[in-house]
Amino acid sequence: MSNNKSFLTMKLSVFFLGSKPLIVLFLILLSSVACKQDDDKNGSDDPYSVKNRVGSSANDILSEDKFTKLVLEIAYMPGMQLRSGTINATKSFLESRIYKSDGIEVITREVPSGGKSAYSPDDLRTYEDEHRTVFPEENTLTIWICIVDGEYSSPNVLGVAYQNLSCALMGETIVNNSGGLSRPSREKVETVVTLHELGHLLGLVDIGTPMVENHKGKEGHCNNSNCLMYYAVETTEFLSLLFNQPIPELDGNCLVDLENNGGR
Repeated sequence: MSNNKSFLTMKLSVFFLGSKPLIVLFLILLSSVACKQDDDKNGSDDPYSVKNRVGSSANDILSEDKFTKLVLEIAYMPGMQLRSGTINATKSFLESRIYKSDGIEVITREVPSGGKSAYSPDDLRTYEDEHRTVFPEENTLTIWICIVDGEYSSPNVLGVAYQNLSCALMGETIVNNSGGLSRPSREKVETVVTLHELGHLLGLVDIGTPMVENHKGKEGHCNNSNCLMYYAVETTEFLSLLFNQPIPELDGNCLVDLENNGGR
């Protein structure tokens, strides 16, 4: 059984493909978005599975009740390597929010092109199945971050969190919307997209990390326009503002939520 829903004028929307929720970042205003949601949410209790819904591993990432180490496997297709500043900011962001007494390790490596101009959710999952090399085991949790050499199958998408321990950045779209006159740098755009997607893997907003106080705006996002998890962070208007402004941070409500779910 499934049902269709519509979310109006959303820059960043949650889609369900089968039982897998997708959180995608839009650059431009859409008149409406059709969503498909199955009754079965595929909520496996296996903490070592990498094929569960977005947000279901939030507590495992935030706390060290089960895992004392986190490994980020950052795989980039040719020409899509993340800037060093983005990697440093990503590690610092996680270190400030999660408990992992054995540390956070970052592995970066080039992977072959997927050979597509646009990548669908199924494409991303298939590619991950073929190229992911680091998986949760014993006390170590792992996250896969892939930077693809194309666009998303829906237009104007910067990134997507598509499984509990997986997200992807649309490298070509990021490159085409950064650098140059009155545009934020590629590093800034990469960083804000990466941190926002990781925020969803941490269960924000209310998709795996419960809210202490109600601050939910548009689906899966914060209602504070100054927060990293605000739905419009990745719009074209925001990108122009980002040119002269620092990357937004998580607001107080998001921070309290993370702390309440085992984080810092």
